[in-house]
Amino acid sequence: MHTVSKITDINIDIFNSMYESNKTQLVSNIGFDDLELFRNTFVYGAEDKMLFQAVDDESVVTAYYIGHPENDTAYMSNMITKSDDVLPQTVESSANILKNLGFTYVVFCVKPDTSTYNYTKASMNRLDLYEYMSETRIDDYSRVRLRLI
Repeated sequence: MHTVSKITDINIDIFNSMYESNKTQLVSNIGFDDLELFRNTFVYGAEDKMLFQAVDDESVVTAYYIGHPENDTAYMSNMITKSDDVLPQTVESSANILKNLGFTYVVFCVKPDTSTYNYTKASMNRLDLYEYMSETRIDDYSRVRLRLI
C-alpha cells in the first residue's frame, strides 16, 4: 500500500529517475517522449495546481500526480509512476485524500486505448471507491469522470 499526500513541489532528481525507470510505459500511456517537456507540466503547472506524491512503506517516492480543482471536481491531468504496479497501490489513498479535500468527482485526462485509460474506465477496479460517470473526448485524449464514493 502506498500513501498519497499533497505537496507543493516535486523533487527533480526523483522525477527524472522515475521517468527513466518506467519510460516505455509512460510514453505509451501519456504520449510524452520528451522528459523536459513532461517534467515542466509538473513544475510550471497552473497557479491553482494540486501536486500529490505517493510513497511506499519505506518512504520512497513512487509517483507524482498533478491536477487542478474546480468546484467539487479534481481534474487530474498528469502522473508519473516509478513502475507499472504503483497506480493500483495508490488508488485507495488517492480516493481518501481527494474526499478529505472536499471533492465529489475526479476527472482523469487519459490517452484512449491505453492500459491507464482502460483501468480508469473500470473505476480503477475499485467499485467501492469510484463510480464511472462519463467520458468526453478532447483531441487525442479523453476526460474520464468518476464519482468518489
